[in-house]
Amino acid sequence: MRVCPAFQVTARGGAARLVGYSAGAVPVKTSTPAASNTSTAISPHPAGLLEVCGQNMHTRGVLGIMGLVWILLASSLLPVNMQATVRAVVGGDVLLPCSCPHPPPDEHYLVWQIGQHTNVNYAIAKTRTENISPQFLNRTRLFYPADPGNCSLHLQRVRVSDGKTYSCHYNNPKITNVTVSLEVTAPYSLQCSTNSTGELYQCTASGGFPEGRVYWLQAGQAVEKYTQDHLTGLYNITSILRTTNHSSTVQCVLENPPLQHNITITCSPEGVKAPRVSEELKASLAVGSVLLILAAVFLIVLFTAWKPCPSSKVSSAIEGGTCGSRLNESQSG
Repeated sequence: MRVCPAFQVTARGGAARLVGYSAGAVPVKTSTPAASNTSTAISPHPAGLLEVCGQNMHTRGVLGIMGLVWILLASSLLPVNMQATVRAVVGGDVLLPCSCPHPPPDEHYLVWQIGQHTNVNYAIAKTRTENISPQFLNRTRLFYPADPGNCSLHLQRVRVSDGKTYSCHYNNPKITNVTVSLEVTAPYSLQCSTNSTGELYQCTASGGFPEGRVYWLQAGQAVEKYTQDHLTGLYNITSILRTTNHSSTVQCVLENPPLQHNITITCSPEGVKAPRVSEELKASLAVGSVLLILAAVFLIVLFTAWKPCPSSKVSSAIEGGTCGSRLNESQSG
């Protein structure tokens, strides 16, 4: 808080003295040569000086309040920036929300952008020029102006690269800005396998986003490897655990902190024997099927080659031998 000083000017004995008073300070005296021997005294009353100082401080306070009001009024004329966060899954569709007032006829204005140079989609009155970024061609749809008041953006076939901050600009009648942040995710596929001795385990998490972490609920030496697909942006994580307890059951855990979601899978040495048994069973079924097919073919050939005797000569065939030989003799006689 500023304190207004009080001054007293006196002239005594041919010298003028200027005495300055301030709160908490000792008076400071200065002297100048006198112009004449006439003694002159100018001594304003301290109370009057304090009154003038108070008026100045009151004026400054009023000006400060007026300045604050002006700043608030000016800020109300700037574009409004409202924020929202939306989450989407890779390959799916998502709606980026943006509500806007009904536009005047032939004066609608809507632009969706990323930053200042990437145009996602737009609808501007009396504008036919197509200037949409290539990565969003044929993947976005607007409801505006056919649906007045709905400036939302429908984004299809979401990609990892779509995870950015989008801006919705519309006239209200001034240009208003709505910011929407898109968070892209993709679920991991978790698999676990082990070798025949049960001392080496491998846990694989594939096709997920954002980047997660794999760890084991078992003591041992683990080695992790992270790779990312350059085309899709999805992550593949492989972790190999080596343990000396051959008969133990271990658990592989996939942790995804951004999603606050964990996936746990159990790995056991017995689990690796099942595929070998199933392969043996498949081989046995294949051999059995071949044998059944051969037996069926043999029976069909046998039935086709064997011809029964006519009813009139069944008895003679039984008495004299084979049906074929009797038939041949009767035909020759």
